[in-house]
Amino acid sequence: MTDTQRAELIEQLERERGTTLDKIAEFQVLVQPISPDNAIGRVSRMDAISNKAINERALHQARERLTRLENTLKRATSPEFGLCMRCRSTIPIPRLVAIPGTVVCVECAST
Repeated sequence: MTDTQRAELIEQLERERGTTLDKIAEFQVLVQPISPDNAIGRVSRMDAISNKAINERALHQARERLTRLENTLKRATSPEFGLCMRCRSTIPIPRLVAIPGTVVCVECAST
């Protein structure tokens, strides 16, 4: 990986980190406790509870992605970054962005 490619990758990962932080903030608002004294019907309350559970899962996934992005950004300056741990070939940049934290190429991951 060239220095230019590494810089572009770091920039992409930083943008993705910012987007993920925005999503986390949105989900944190959506997972607030549902007050029992809200004047909503039983079915609407059940929908709200169901939606809250879905948003809690999405929040959990966004937090996991943020952790992977931050760990990848920490490793991005290492000379070993972007090389497959098994076959030592270069991991494509789109794969590194799509799956932060990956340490194997597509071929090694599928075997």
